[in-house]
Amino acid sequence: MLTVRCAVCPLSLLLQLNGLALAQSSSDHAYKPSEVRFPADAGAINVKTQFGAKGDGLSDDTAAIRAAIEGPGPRWLAPVRVIYFPKGTYLVSDTLDWLGPAKNWRSRVTFQGENERATVIRLKDNSPGYQDPGTPKAMIRPGSFEPWNKNDGSGYNGFFNYIFDLTVDTGSGNPGAIGIDYLGNNICGLEDVTIRTSDAQKRGVAGLSMTRNYVGPCYYRRLTVTGFDIGIVTAKTEYSHTFEHVVLSDQRVAGIENSSNVLSIRDLKSQNSVPALRNKTSLGLVTLIDSTLSGRAGASAAIENEGGIFLRHVSVSGYVKSLTDHDGATLTGTIAEFASPAAEPGAKNPAASLDLAIEEPPEDVNPEPASWLSVVAEGADPTGHGDSTQAIQLALDSDARVVYFPVGLYLITDTIHIRKGTRRLFGRSATLVPHSAKFGDPQNPAPVLRFESQTADLAIEGLSFGNFTMNFYPGAVMIEDASPRTLTLRHLDMESNYQAAYVTGSGGTGRVFIEDVAGAPWFFRGPQKIWARQLDLEVRGEKAVVDGAQLWVMGVKTERPGTVIRAIDGAALEVIGGLLYPLRATPADQAAFVIDNARASLTYAVEASGADKNYAVQIEESRSGKEVSSITACTPRGYGCFLSLYRVDN
Repeated sequence: MLTVRCAVCPLSLLLQLNGLALAQSSSDHAYKPSEVRFPADAGAINVKTQFGAKGDGLSDDTAAIRAAIEGPGPRWLAPVRVIYFPKGTYLVSDTLDWLGPAKNWRSRVTFQGENERATVIRLKDNSPGYQDPGTPKAMIRPGSFEPWNKNDGSGYNGFFNYIFDLTVDTGSGNPGAIGIDYLGNNICGLEDVTIRTSDAQKRGVAGLSMTRNYVGPCYYRRLTVTGFDIGIVTAKTEYSHTFEHVVLSDQRVAGIENSSNVLSIRDLKSQNSVPALRNKTSLGLVTLIDSTLSGRAGASAAIENEGGIFLRHVSVSGYVKSLTDHDGATLTGTIAEFASPAAEPGAKNPAASLDLAIEEPPEDVNPEPASWLSVVAEGADPTGHGDSTQAIQLALDSDARVVYFPVGLYLITDTIHIRKGTRRLFGRSATLVPHSAKFGDPQNPAPVLRFESQTADLAIEGLSFGNFTMNFYPGAVMIEDASPRTLTLRHLDMESNYQAAYVTGSGGTGRVFIEDVAGAPWFFRGPQKIWARQLDLEVRGEKAVVDGAQLWVMGVKTERPGTVIRAIDGAALEVIGGLLYPLRATPADQAAFVIDNARASLTYAVEASGADKNYAVQIEESRSGKEVSSITACTPRGYGCFLSLYRVDN
């Protein structure tokens, strides 16, 4: 656990490191997506046309929105229910709990706005029930299917709970309001969302609250929070959160307040007179990189830390202190790199992280929905009874820019080749199921989707692969990448028993971006470069291999025993925060990370419910497969532990 202290570091130094200018960060929403619209059969449920919401800023739309949420179900594998909000202001007067028809908690719900700024869900001013900060009340409250707590909806089955492209406004005169009391698990999060209070005094308990049991892991991208006592508040020891491109301002107590959880944050912009970040307990681990914290009059400390912390490229101005740390350290000015707690005396550990160059995924503006091509229009069967392979292949060979899957289950009996000009494969309520002997032999694995285009980048978004209620597919490789073009994987879920989530195939040399994906194992090969944000690796045994490639991952989450990542043969690996959760007894010969003839820098925490459920070896350093050293000790975190930073040059 390395500590590098930099009391005053010039911004020019940070610009040299990684070639990254903090001032050019995209957290100010520099990317402006076009208005979000879908074809009629893509699965979006229009809250105006189908449920009578007005969105006129005058009518109370609470009942209409609740009716849209309820719908049929819930069932364990029900399609994702996408509630679409056209532009408008939707007034509400009570909490929008995510409940089914029998008033039981449900998951697999998405709130999808047409435009972040023009789609607003607003709490009526001076609403009853929102007046007492001592008994806070949420505007929007997602929950878990089969919840751990049936009263508040907390649990670990909150899959596919999303909020996209809208503004949540707690109105004026509602000091007890929480904008979003959020819960999601594994594949979930917020994207292009603003949470604000219209109160003149900026009153409100919290913009985004995640303090119920078992929230996460989720990914929060391009999030703006204005006002409230606390902008973002997290608690509990699991399951971690990953934030990128976040703007905070005008908080009254703290920008972000974390109690015991694991937060990985990149590109935070904070303008406040209160601390931008408080890590309140010894169990919390926070990673903060590439950020700008601006203090206003009276601002004392930008960051207050009582737990584990890793900071890199953090520009601080206007505060008396940049950091106050539990070990007594006080920093001022810009922080080039800092990690706490410090390494044990004499510990073998180089003096800095790898600081790999970070790239942003491409953002392709979609054409109007009329030009999207449906696989059903080419003959695919969304009922899960007929073979859809040939129809999907026809759709992809048509060269349509966007190919989409209407709501349904699609059986695949042979490899589907993505070889022409399609740039987006979309299906937020669709599941692809390998369903033939071709995918049944683990000795002869076969890809379900093979990306091999020589001319077009591709984004695969929203799809699920596999289904617990159908056959197992031990020979299935869900995605093979055999293209020199860029591949982006976003909001994907891979279920059941299969050979691999992803492999680099012959000719696979393009960049890879992974955002909010659940599945494992992964096999990356050089010379690929991979950037992963919120990667959920839930499989027994080895979860990822990086063979000569470069992998940067922010927010890794695991379940079950087995080595998390093995980096070999010249690989470069950087893990920027995350939570390992072996869940069961971990074999003594399985290190959390194996670095063999490779380089790595690692920041992470381990959650363990017993002493035998932590890794006996955290990091094994090897050369040509022979162990040369191992790290067994890390800072205690209950039965688990954390490493604020460890680097291997092997």
